[in-house]
Amino acid sequence: MPRSIDDVNGAIMRVRDLPFGSARNEVAASLVREVAAEGPQEAHAFALFALTESYAFSDEVEKAYLPFTQSVRLWDARPELFDEHDVHSLFWSFKWMVGNLMSFPTISATQITSTLDDMRRRYRLAGNGLSAVNHLAFQWHHMLGDAELPAAYDRWVTTERDDFSQCPACEPGDRTAYLFEEGRYEEGIRLLESAEEAKASCRSEPADRLSQLQLAYLEVGDAAGAARAHRRGLQTLASSGEMAGAHGRHVQLLARSGNTEAAHRFLSASSTLLTRAETPADRLAYLCAAGTGVSVLRRREPGRSVSFEGVPATTVADLDDWMHAEALALATAFDARGGTTASVDRVLRAWSGDHSELDVDLSVLPGLGGGSQPALGDHGQADTSLPGGTGETATPASGAGVGPDALVSAAESAAARDEPLESARLYAQAADLFVASGEAEAAGFALAEAAALSSALGDVEGAVRTFRSALDQLEAAGTGVEYTGPVVRAYARACAEAGEVEGSWSRLGDAVRAARRETDAARGSVAAVDPGAEGAMAEELAARQHRAQVLAAEHAQLLDTLARAHAAAGLSDEAVTEATQAAEAFAGLSMVQDAAHSFWLAGRLRRADGQLEEAVWLLESATEGFAIARAQAPRAETVGELVEVLTALGRLDEAQELVRRLAG
Repeated sequence: MPRSIDDVNGAIMRVRDLPFGSARNEVAASLVREVAAEGPQEAHAFALFALTESYAFSDEVEKAYLPFTQSVRLWDARPELFDEHDVHSLFWSFKWMVGNLMSFPTISATQITSTLDDMRRRYRLAGNGLSAVNHLAFQWHHMLGDAELPAAYDRWVTTERDDFSQCPACEPGDRTAYLFEEGRYEEGIRLLESAEEAKASCRSEPADRLSQLQLAYLEVGDAAGAARAHRRGLQTLASSGEMAGAHGRHVQLLARSGNTEAAHRFLSASSTLLTRAETPADRLAYLCAAGTGVSVLRRREPGRSVSFEGVPATTVADLDDWMHAEALALATAFDARGGTTASVDRVLRAWSGDHSELDVDLSVLPGLGGGSQPALGDHGQADTSLPGGTGETATPASGAGVGPDALVSAAESAAARDEPLESARLYAQAADLFVASGEAEAAGFALAEAAALSSALGDVEGAVRTFRSALDQLEAAGTGVEYTGPVVRAYARACAEAGEVEGSWSRLGDAVRAARRETDAARGSVAAVDPGAEGAMAEELAARQHRAQVLAAEHAQLLDTLARAHAAAGLSDEAVTEATQAAEAFAGLSMVQDAAHSFWLAGRLRRADGQLEEAVWLLESATEGFAIARAQAPRAETVGELVEVLTALGRLDEAQELVRRLAG
């Protein structure tokens, strides 16, 4: 029996709440099939839009064109099936389709221009403004680099904005991509700074524009501005999707600013983009942006060893040659499609060696912290020329008579104002004063705060060093593992990011064992109290039970972190054992979502090892845990992976049942 329109629309809305990925795509496709076969037909347009949207923002972008064309045909044949929201969605999806068509060199110029012309015709017939159409026409001419480009740019930026205009947060970045190519740096910088001041944001912003802004500052010789934009960009990049071009620009900034180790680290972290991105255009953007940086690294250390999966390169020189060749091959395909040389010209500029270099100090705690001598005095009045809350505004709080507690309070206030750099330096100054006054535990916690902020701001080496100092102080103070454990875990994550994963193993192992001992002792102290105790003894029992619970939870967290450290080093057997132990410990504490994450780690590792049968059980356990915890986003991701594993094993009925259950 067909479902009601409300039931189907509710299911479609739930699909749109899922994270983009294979699970969402499968569920959206199943709903389109259901509605097409069983109805209600009034939901068909909405279902097709949801599927188009799912494909358009996943790594299956090329599949989006089919449901989009089906939507257009349905509109032409049965416009009465579209309500006002469906109509808006259809015209909005034209923007995705034209942009996506441009991103694949195998799509002919004729198909792109005919789709763009059809979009223009349909927008006019519907009475829509032409801002979106002119924006896409500009993007097409920008890709072609033809004589029409300047006029297309002017036509777009002078067209009145309307309901279908480019996202206001993205528009400045789209404009400056052209302006910077034309050498119009000051004009582009003003645009991006205005967007920062307005705090314009969306899925990809401000991460993308900050990645452009950092390089523009480099071009005009503003090292402080480049540092601010880079740090701010790092804080937003991780939550912004794939962002291939932005990742490549961060590699380039680090290489061109003398931060060689950080450049190699960032290159490693984004290395999957060397061989695969959401679209060929995204991959070319990454190769060109990062390749500029790699060519700089080659001049410094051509023989340095590198190793990236799927990349036939063992040295920086090999990598540079390979990236250049790959970029040229892609660019040639795009130019053959468009009949120009613009893409190859961009590749040649990227590897021209003409890019300026400028030393940029990205250290967060220069000369501060570490528990040596008090570091009072001027910690520097930060330049605040980058507006919009950059995390750089200084509030001098040091000087004669200022105590460590006041500095901690100032650090907390700076963090609340979104000024992490100032906060980190104030915490480090407070730590020096705590050390001077013999307050080792307070110094340790202040240093841990400074280290965490340093890591978030990209100074991973400084974070590792400062975390070590923090742990030394906490160890000297005899601080309990329930308090030192979180610091050890943060230290391990920083070590992994710095490529020093083995450096944390000793402290992690010691902390795991200490937490296990303390947990056993705490549980023993609980057992020593009469469970029927009343009055003061009842309060004592409750306190002992609480401490035992806290210690057991910390033991599980440390086990999970140790598993992740071993996984990062390629020791998957050890990691799976520890992750499974952590999951079981979490489950015993009713920490269901944490248990699910540990099972998920173990399942991914077993899948990567090719042990698919074992991976099924682990991923099923993760899926069930996320379902119990009502953690919809990780549940959908886990289901997607489980569907792929079951499909690989030939267990297709089980895979389809999972999809049906997720569809609700």
